[in-house]
Amino acid sequence: MVMLALALGCESEKSWFEESDYLLESIEGRELAPGSRIELRFYGRELSAYAGCEGMSAAYWRADGAIVVGDEVADSDFSVSCGIAVDDQEEWMKRFLNETPSYEIDGPRLTLTDDVVTIVLLDEEVADPDRPLVGPTWEIEGIVDSGLVMGVEHGEGTITFGAGVQRVIDGPCASGAADYVADDALLIFEQVAIDPPVCPGDEVGQSIDAHLRELLVEGPLSFEIDTSRLTIGGAELGLVLRTD
Repeated sequence: MVMLALALGCESEKSWFEESDYLLESIEGRELAPGSRIELRFYGRELSAYAGCEGMSAAYWRADGAIVVGDEVADSDFSVSCGIAVDDQEEWMKRFLNETPSYEIDGPRLTLTDDVVTIVLLDEEVADPDRPLVGPTWEIEGIVDSGLVMGVEHGEGTITFGAGVQRVIDGPCASGAADYVADDALLIFEQVAIDPPVCPGDEVGQSIDAHLRELLVEGPLSFEIDTSRLTIGGAELGLVLRTD
């Protein structure tokens, strides 16, 4: 994490954005590092930015059509390298924000400009809206057990919620189905039926299947959808899934 230092100013001249997240839509005046992206988040009086690797944050305010964050940068103790192109892009992003870029808001778009570069960002709720629970095929991305999230390889299992009450489960070694009721932020499962595992010797696959079975009979479970990610359960027992 990189910290952008607070600049000085008069409290009466300051204002702040509402809490919001923005994703890059276009950039002019600079080529984006291959495979990277730019994100910007406003939370209270804090600004955080991501330009492909570590990320950065700052206390900030708006004044005279510009974003003010200051010009002193302190690197994190956990600084890492993500390759020359991305590292250079992060350094540029820090300079861009420190040099008090002007801003303009047009509906869901936020445009930041300095003398050289213009960045157009789109509100995340428009650029990458929350997916519906029903319909998509949710691929298991990680399992949550005793406060730890363990990543799962691609293709190790999926869950699909039907339009009625049926939920189809395809684990790495077994498949099945369950009835479900989604009520606000809670999922309730009934009539769980999962076939016996068919991949003897696959300890990882059987472990994931066992985790699924344990989760389904746990009782009412909280769930949350954030863009393309679905989280079911809590810190002690849960699943993290992703869809297109």
